[in-house]
Amino acid sequence: APMVNGEPSPQMVVTEDLMNQQFYREKYGLWARENTSEYVGVLISEDDGKTYRIRGRIGGEGYGKIFCEPTMAVLKDGTLLMYIRCNTAKTLFESRSTDGGETWSPIKPLSLPTPITKVRLYTRKNGDLLLLHNPSYERRSPLSLWISHDEGETWSEKIDLVSDDERPLAYPDGYIDEENKCLCFAWEDRNDVYFSRWPL
Repeated sequence: APMVNGEPSPQMVVTEDLMNQQFYREKYGLWARENTSEYVGVLISEDDGKTYRIRGRIGGEGYGKIFCEPTMAVLKDGTLLMYIRCNTAKTLFESRSTDGGETWSPIKPLSLPTPITKVRLYTRKNGDLLLLHNPSYERRSPLSLWISHDEGETWSEKIDLVSDDERPLAYPDGYIDEENKCLCFAWEDRNDVYFSRWPL
């Protein structure tokens, strides 16, 4: 069995029934939505990752119960900017920390649409913010890159990196390669995972 912190990790057998998405949603999804809440936060380490402290309980506040998949960028003054998705809202939310993640501002909704899927936020060395996301209320396509030169106040460049009318293009992730001046990113369409490079 896999080991976690030196102890065996209990495993769940995924039966054929659980692999059926409709069965899973009907049996477990409804119960989870009605009986649980999810919040986001950060882990802080002062010893190179040997130990961590949990900080932040960001979410709720009348907007919904399920907050997840946060993404973060560092602004020029050291402020941490976090974007968060909520499973019941088709807009992104933000929270900020000015003390290295110890405390966080109350969440507030942004005017950034999302079809309820993960987004990724990046900071370039020159201070530009990059937002990799699906800029739609309804569809997980196109997969777009928005660029801000004023720390997210406005998004002056909006580039559709991948478009498709037939399939979703979602759950992006990746990194900025400053040496080669490109964004390296991956996404999936529920069947396959793709990798691309885009010159900055």
